[in-house]
Amino acid sequence: MAKDEELRCVLRERRYRVLEVRYNGTSNQNRDELCEEILLVLRDTSEFSFSQLTKFKPCGGYLVSMARIYLASPLGFTEAGRFFLRSKLIPALQQTGNTVVDPWSISTDLAEKLQLAMSNSNIVQLKATLHAINNEICRRNESALRECDAIVAVLDGQEVDSGVAAEVGFAYALSKRIFGYRGDFRLSGDNLGAKVNLQVDGWIELSGGTIFSSVEELAEGMAGMRHLLSNHELMSQTVVSK
Repeated sequence: MAKDEELRCVLRERRYRVLEVRYNGTSNQNRDELCEEILLVLRDTSEFSFSQLTKFKPCGGYLVSMARIYLASPLGFTEAGRFFLRSKLIPALQQTGNTVVDPWSISTDLAEKLQLAMSNSNIVQLKATLHAINNEICRRNESALRECDAIVAVLDGQEVDSGVAAEVGFAYALSKRIFGYRGDFRLSGDNLGAKVNLQVDGWIELSGGTIFSSVEELAEGMAGMRHLLSNHELMSQTVVSK
């Protein structure tokens, strides 16, 4: 999966719309080798066309555009949150046939740099390094949000996480459809007319989305997203094996 994410990041940086690669009976090793071949082409040329992908011929493979769902959440901050994110929430959304974009996964290399930077005792250098890393995380999340067709926001907690609220607002400004998940039974809205912060609640509803109270309800609601692509043309192309 690491090669998949690296390839997506390079393509997004060059402003390409990313098509998902599916394989039938292809090993993870073969998939990573394919991604590495494509990366080599990207590194060797400043231009890259969709037709160039036809030179890569995984047996039984095909390219297909699926709905890309950006998963905004604060779950990566805690051990319990990471367990829930990776063992239940992401798998449930993947089973709907959509592609899940987890911002915690696209910046794993920056998390390592962050840990390394914290060992610097020079406060001036530390602040400068952290500032640069912060901006890079922001830039990557922006790029991923722009590429996605919809966003799922985890809204648990007495207050919606500030980062998630920012991502919801940005997604609404981009005219993305927004869905919420709140498995927290505590009251959180500004009044009885809202489940959470009224602005976040309003943006979700005005975007055409809704807030679900269980992972099962969320997965059921997201299952139809592949047929509701509003920002990208649905495309597919068979990759012929020779």
